[in-house]
Order: sequence, then C-alpha cells, then structure tokens
Amino acid sequence: MAIVQPGLRRKQEVRYGATSQTLTLIPDVDGATVDPATGATVSIFRPHADISTSSQAEVLNAAASEDSNNFLTYALNASTTATYYLGEDWLAVWTYTASSVVRVQRQLFDVVRVPLNHFPPCNINDLKSAYLEVDTALSQAGVTDGHQRFILPAWNELLTLLEARGGWRPSLITDPVVFAPTLRELALRHMCEGLSRKPGDVWAERAKRHDERWPMLWENTAVRYNPGDSSYTDKQRGRTQPAMLVGNDLRR
Repeated sequence: MAIVQPGLRRKQEVRYGATSQTLTLIPDVDGATVDPATGATVSIFRPHADISTSSQAEVLNAAASEDSNNFLTYALNASTTATYYLGEDWLAVWTYTASSVVRVQRQLFDVVRVPLNHFPPCNINDLKSAYLEVDTALSQAGVTDGHQRFILPAWNELLTLLEARGGWRPSLITDPVVFAPTLRELALRHMCEGLSRKPGDVWAERAKRHDERWPMLWENTAVRYNPGDSSYTDKQRGRTQPAMLVGNDLRR
C-alpha cells in the first residue's frame, strides 16, 4: 500500500499482481491543498492510452474516497496481470469539486514488482545509534522530525540513482533492506550536515566521512531484476567497470 509522506512526493507505485493497492491524491490547487467536496471520481489508463477515449480506460469514473487528511484515495485491484502489466507511467485522472469549481488532476504511477518509494529501510534510531550525543544535538538544533529532515531526502537521492542505474525499474525484485547500509550512510551525511554550525566543526568532519563512505557501499550493492514472469533474473552492480582492451582484443 502506497503511503504519501511529507517530503517524499514521488510517483506512487502499485505492486504487480496484488489487490487493494491504494492510490492517493493530494488535492492541490496552485500549490495549496484543498478540501474536495463529496463525489470525487478517478479513471485509470494504461501508458500511452488515448485518454480522450473512454473505451481505453481500465477504470472509468470510479468513486474515490476521502481520508482524514482530505486526501483522495482509491483501492486499485491490480491482481489481473494481463491488464495491469509491469510498466511506468500509468495514469490516474481524478475529478473533484473544490470551492464549487470542478477540477481535474492527473497523476502518474508505476506498476512494479517491489514498491520502494515510500518504504525507506532506515529509521531515526538507526542514525542515533551512530553517535551518543545525537539526541542532545537534535534537541538543541530544534529538530523534531529527523525522519523527514534526513532520511527522506537521502532516500529520494538513492532512488534517483537507482532509477538511473540502467535496469528496468518495474522489474526490480531486490528487497529494500539491501539498500539499508547505503541509505544509513547517506542519511548520516544529511544529519551531520544539518547539525554542523560552521565549516570544519566536528559535525562537518563527520559529514565528510559519511560522504566518502556511502558511494563505496552503493557501488558494491547488487541489484536484481526479473523482467518477465519466468525464473530468469539479471544482476547489476552500482558501477560497471570498463573492459580492458589489449592489442587486437576488442571483446566487451
């Protein structure tokens, strides 16, 4: 189930072949969240569908629900894999009324084997365990939500690298916990930078150490993909080393 978290506004992800996959929309007008009236609906289209043709909708004008945050939600049944196949840029078209004006908001989402966006495999206690004085330092700095301040930005950064890695994101089958060591180092860099008060102080030096460590962890993280519903998998690492060319040996 995709959960919208403050500070993590990425495309939502639906688990391939699963029921009760919750799509969530934050009703947004000119950058401000609004309270929609009752009667909101949502239509779902495949990637590259003609959205002006209602016959191309997989779901047409289904009733949406409103939660306690005034977010609109829809429980999508993606269990029929022939219909909801692995892919990026599925489209949800939401229609709702706010301040007596009918509004249409479009939202992209991906159908993937393993959702990652909203499930960072690290928490604030993982960061606090690195240094005994973290609690005091966070309190003195007035930081009350270390998860949003440090972990979510680091997770955003890591996911951006993962999407650029070369594998096909929807087919990724690697469990999020595999990314935990890299995420912890990257989040510690964010935290130490946030606690630093001047160049060269103890937190700045610690941030520098974590900034040197996390790329090595990332480069040695094996990421596995399963592009089809077979047993075939493909493994990639963070950095592909260039082939050595010797004489007339042009093998790649």
